[in-house]
Amino acid sequence: PKNVNMWVAGIDFYSRFLRSREKAVGVLNQLAADRSFAPQQRAFMLAELYRQLGMPDETRKHYLKAAVSSWKCDDLLSMQVLVRVAAYYQHESPQFAVSVARQVIAAQPENAENTAAAIADVKANAKLTLANLLIDAGDPASLDEAETILNAGFSRADGLEPLPVIRTRIRYLYQRGTPRDLDQAIEVSEGILTKTSDDLRMTARVYEKREH
Repeated sequence: PKNVNMWVAGIDFYSRFLRSREKAVGVLNQLAADRSFAPQQRAFMLAELYRQLGMPDETRKHYLKAAVSSWKCDDLLSMQVLVRVAAYYQHESPQFAVSVARQVIAAQPENAENTAAAIADVKANAKLTLANLLIDAGDPASLDEAETILNAGFSRADGLEPLPVIRTRIRYLYQRGTPRDLDQAIEVSEGILTKTSDDLRMTARVYEKREH
């Protein structure tokens, strides 16, 4: 098929409904051999699908190909692809993920006036990914830059910060780790009304660090 959705539907059908990973991989390998798609689209699509099927080597290979074909960041799609690549490599290769996130943040795509809102959203995602990477690095310079990013503002129309930003802020305060930071992290955490299991674990870590 020349329609991407038909390939995805076929892979989903075998992997999720028939629970036949072997057949799903077979369909995906057929797609990998199809050269009718544009290189960027093909690489990104394969990376996403190999990731879905839990095939890390193929996932890494195709995310790298997607990054190479998108690196100029001269349109919205390239920026969106690179944000996904950065998120994937956040734990696989943090230094590479930092480079990818910075590339998106610095991008000046063509015809930006037609997609200004979408570009702003993608750049916000890249900044949040970069902030998390800098927090993971944990050195003073990285934490200072993470603080600058977080303080630059991610507010929604209602003036409130989105939950992903709040969670990143808690991680930042925990990583910096002064008594005042930990008190503030607890205060921010208590403001999350519906906590996930990850939120509860993070809150417990903050309390434990404050007690020591």
